[in-house]
Amino acid sequence: MKKILQLVDTYDWAIGTLAKTVVNGSPHFDWRLSALHPKDLEQGKINLQQVKEDIAWADCIDIQYWRVASQLFDLIPELKDKPVFVTHHNEKNLLSYPWPENVIHVTTIKYSEKTIKEEYPKAKVYYVPNSFDETTFHYNTEFPPAAKAVGYVGRVVPWKGLKDVAKACYELGYPLMMMGKMDKPSY
Repeated sequence: MKKILQLVDTYDWAIGTLAKTVVNGSPHFDWRLSALHPKDLEQGKINLQQVKEDIAWADCIDIQYWRVASQLFDLIPELKDKPVFVTHHNEKNLLSYPWPENVIHVTTIKYSEKTIKEEYPKAKVYYVPNSFDETTFHYNTEFPPAAKAVGYVGRVVPWKGLKDVAKACYELGYPLMMMGKMDKPSY
């Protein structure tokens, strides 16, 4: 049975929830899961010895957040000796780190697959779109849309700058659609 170490930033946020779905849907693998938040890694709050033991145990590593991956490559050189999957959920950071050759990139956007292949011609890159229910959600064939609108999906927290986005949309007369967990309801 293939042993897979899956690393997320936080269990109950969006990426952690998506990652758990993969684990639940793949019982034919032996999984170990761990949450390593980038700030905790920066501040030395993570037991790196335990992470090293988990890496040694695993046949491959499934890292669901690019920043955790980049930090671990710097902190644990032996990570370069294993197959490592890095799923790029945050597309703006595709090229924020000089990825080693053992990384297998997983992208959820076709453009990202092309971007990585251009920067790293030898890289293994796989496009795996997030799934959705086509009977509920329909593809918008009208692009660009006749009416301009702004959409946001993510956590509702002050440092995302959503208040500024809402103000700009109001001033421009654009509808604003938001969906996400309200971590800071008072905001």
